[in-house]
Amino acid sequence: MSDPAGPVPPSTDSASTADAWSTLLGAARIMVAEQDLYLRYTAIIDGPAGGPFTSACIGRLDIEVLPGEAGERLGAVKHDAIESGTPQQVCVDVPTEAGVRTLEVTATPRRDGHGRITGVLSAAVDITDIRRAQVDDSRIAALVESRTLEGIGRLAGGVAHDFNNLLTVILGYCELLRLRQRGGADLDEIANAARRAGQITRQLLAFGQRQALQVDTVDMNALIRGLARMLRRVLGESIALDVDPGDESAWVVADVGQIEQVLLNLVIHARDAMPSGGTLRIATRIVEADAREAGRSVEVTVRDSGDGLREEDRRRVFEPFFPTARTEGGLDLAAAHGIVTQTGGTLVCESTVGAGTTFVMRLPLGLPPAAAQRVANGTPDVHARGDEVVLLAGDEPLVRELAARSLREYGYRVLEAQDADSVVRHVEQALPSLVVSDVAPSPDGLDLPVEIARRWPDLPVIVLTGRGSASTVGALRPSSVLRKPFSPTDLATRVRTLLDESQGLKPLASI
Repeated sequence: MSDPAGPVPPSTDSASTADAWSTLLGAARIMVAEQDLYLRYTAIIDGPAGGPFTSACIGRLDIEVLPGEAGERLGAVKHDAIESGTPQQVCVDVPTEAGVRTLEVTATPRRDGHGRITGVLSAAVDITDIRRAQVDDSRIAALVESRTLEGIGRLAGGVAHDFNNLLTVILGYCELLRLRQRGGADLDEIANAARRAGQITRQLLAFGQRQALQVDTVDMNALIRGLARMLRRVLGESIALDVDPGDESAWVVADVGQIEQVLLNLVIHARDAMPSGGTLRIATRIVEADAREAGRSVEVTVRDSGDGLREEDRRRVFEPFFPTARTEGGLDLAAAHGIVTQTGGTLVCESTVGAGTTFVMRLPLGLPPAAAQRVANGTPDVHARGDEVVLLAGDEPLVRELAARSLREYGYRVLEAQDADSVVRHVEQALPSLVVSDVAPSPDGLDLPVEIARRWPDLPVIVLTGRGSASTVGALRPSSVLRKPFSPTDLATRVRTLLDESQGLKPLASI
């Protein structure tokens, strides 16, 4: 049925039309404004209630309406629109009665009928809720990624643990045969292959962040050469890797897995700084002492060809979760700095905008491992010998048998146990001088090294580990932890070192 009065004609009241537009834009959280060439407001259709932009702003500048950075950024983007003659956009945080709101502002030059620019028009859209939703989504995504990586890390740690047991047996029997002058060059090749496989397990453990604390004497040049292949895969095809190790061995005393993690973190940061490709150069050299170091150092430089960092970013690059222009921020560089510092070295960042970034790591130069050199020549380390009673606990028969034969080869008297309960009985009955433990915590929660420390605090313990336990390994000093794969000389030397460090209990006259 039709309206007898006919259709309602559109309103010609400009005031009511402006009010309608103001209501619509306010509901949509949009503010529209006009400014002259001097950027003074000449007209405003109010946006969200409680906002700073109202009709009271007419004749004022942005910096007068919003003192501080927000006003300066709004004025700058509108000035750029007038100067360039093209639309410009910026996001600013604006204080309102309802709290800080994020506005996405688009500024467009206003032209007259002859095309001359007479001012600027701007539209500000409140995107606060959208930003919050994006943050929440990113947090959820980060949590899912963290859980996924944690699961992969546990898998990597488990694989490395089992693989390390087999490598320990292979390396151990290779050394026992070498000490008896058997095998020759063929045996050396088997041992070298096993050591390279050991590097792979250390990389798996470093990825899973399950590396046990273990201080070794390592040649940084050899370590970097061994990592090069994996690092090339990390960098991808668009980035060239140039590895330039020094001519002489660069020995340092450090946790191998931790130092590998430092290098990996630095390489990943460099990769992110070169999204369009480039070159990454890793070089080593031995440097003389200066005002900061008491002795000679091994210097490792990691240099990328990216855009470089601003000075304010360079100064804060090692802060946890500090984002730069190329990275979102995280713990990688902070962890790297902490590891190097704890190792007795320094890690600094040098960067210039447009000229790339260089990380310089310095570690104290160490002495070459003399014991390892003697074994390589087929000569047992006489300093590792002894005749004390050692209680050997291991739930992996192949590793336990190798460890027992190795210690007996060096003169020690060995008692063997398969689990934590039998170890406790042996200690109570035999009073050994030292315990070597390769036993995982029992189902009832009994952790052997922890239990021994509680009952017999003076009894030294060496833990053999392929992945490490935060509750056990983290509480022990480095000399009490021996990481797999290890050699018979490694084990005997560690036993001798810990016995000499500890007063311990007197060994039995006989077994």
